[in-house]
Amino acid sequence: MSKKLLQFGLNREQPLAFICSPRLGDTLISLVTVNNLVRNGFVVDVYGDYAYQLKDWFSWARIHAKITVENAALLKQYSQVLHMYDSPLSDELKKWHKNSVVLSDSLLYHLPQSMVDIQVQLCREELGLQDVVRENNLKALPGLIASKNPKRVIINPTSFLTRKNWPKNKFIKLAQILTQRSFEVHFIVAPNEYQDWQDVEQYGFIVQQFNSLSAVASYLCEAAFFIGNDSGLGHLASNLGVPTLSIILRKGVARQWRPSWAPNVTVLSPSWLNPRPIKEKLWKIFISVKRVLRGFERLYAHEFEDFFINPDNFLKRPEFILIKGDKRDSTMVFVATLKQQRFVIKRYNVKNFWVMVKNIFRRSHAFYAWNNSYKLISLGINVPQPIAYYEKRHGIFYSESYFIAEYVAGVRGCDYFAPSMPFLPAWKAVVENITDITRKLRQARLVHRDFQYGNMLIVDSKVYLLDLEHLNHYLKYNFLFNRSFNRDIQHFLDFVRSNHVAYELFKAQFITLESRIK
Repeated sequence: MSKKLLQFGLNREQPLAFICSPRLGDTLISLVTVNNLVRNGFVVDVYGDYAYQLKDWFSWARIHAKITVENAALLKQYSQVLHMYDSPLSDELKKWHKNSVVLSDSLLYHLPQSMVDIQVQLCREELGLQDVVRENNLKALPGLIASKNPKRVIINPTSFLTRKNWPKNKFIKLAQILTQRSFEVHFIVAPNEYQDWQDVEQYGFIVQQFNSLSAVASYLCEAAFFIGNDSGLGHLASNLGVPTLSIILRKGVARQWRPSWAPNVTVLSPSWLNPRPIKEKLWKIFISVKRVLRGFERLYAHEFEDFFINPDNFLKRPEFILIKGDKRDSTMVFVATLKQQRFVIKRYNVKNFWVMVKNIFRRSHAFYAWNNSYKLISLGINVPQPIAYYEKRHGIFYSESYFIAEYVAGVRGCDYFAPSMPFLPAWKAVVENITDITRKLRQARLVHRDFQYGNMLIVDSKVYLLDLEHLNHYLKYNFLFNRSFNRDIQHFLDFVRSNHVAYELFKAQFITLESRIK
């Protein structure tokens, strides 16, 4: 690297002053440098409003309210002053403080990597520190539980610059889809933005506002996911360990400014949308709800990133328990607990090469299980929450495929309505719910193709439908659909026939669907 910023050595014998940026994200990132200075034996006094509002979260640091140009004389007590960015205050100090340095003047700030990693490199190369980490040592306040609400998604639809904001109607549509998928969606805005976003409450969403940044941090800490624009709250959420999805205009901006502590997915406008003036005018149109939703699906599956590298090795780990099948069967089912959450992994086996050839022109069972799960969720039918699918490909061929879903603790229908089970009052509600599932399937022209109580989980009176990889959609109500649908109904009744009471209850309900029952 060329000329160093510091023409003097940092002095451990006297406190340093560190001037933060007036932006939240910049402040959190710059505290990585402060943390590393403290780790290496320096005494640092931090000045900045955002840092001051979060001082309880950085109990190890000496944090003060910001210094303005008018009271810049307070910095005379420091032999060395470091600024993250150029500002009127740094311009003032240049006039009379010989050891006032703006860190962003370093050529390192132009590197094509995240700003957090730039801070790490700056600590090593510009400041000469030895013990360097990429953390700012933010600590959650006592009593807070990280990811306490495992289905809560917080959407922050605003940012400092309105031109960086994805459209309001698209945020609402995204929130509606996530709600259909059983997520708990909350919006969060600043108090001065609440009036512009209050109408979102009419769609059934909570719109939160807080008067302190510390309260915002507490709220974010216990959420499961964060979705937002290129904004400071995204950095705060990531700093708290919350996986984030960022909607950002350009790739270059995303490379440096995406939140990079917790897992992050960045959604960008299409690469072909050029030149830059056109991109800046039209990017909001070309980042669709579907595009952002796909990004969220990737984020939701982040815990399985290592799994996708080598699934079979991953399944050998002791936390993965085989509960059904082996490699000689068409499927194997595993249950695993990762980060206190249980998952089901279904492995679809391809028995020989000729099966691989036959499947060239169709997708895998795992894909259909994943796609059909969301199809049924959109119809209001309960299924285990799908997380991800993976196809092991060899050129145009694929062999094994894997479908991952959340674990649902329930009773299989074949046990719930077992021949030895006596009549239970709760049966009526369960029968009505299963009948409602068949009604919704019929209205959508869908045939399960293995519709039987063994492919259902019962939790209280709620019914979850399983094994969706063979679900078939018909374009019309025709003879073929009616034959397949009625075959499914008859298949179900044949299974439940061993319990006479349950059989009569279902038969009475299914007659109302005008199904031909033998």
